[in-house]
Amino acid sequence: MLVDLNLLYMLRCTAWLWMAINKYFLLLVSC
Repeated sequence: MLVDLNLLYMLRCTAWLWMAINKYFLLLVSC
């Protein structure tokens, strides 16, 4: 159970990071 929870948390953090990078990249491209 602990491992699953850790994995879920990591996945969420990675998704957040990926979204931020994508937004930043889009901003860079549009400029």
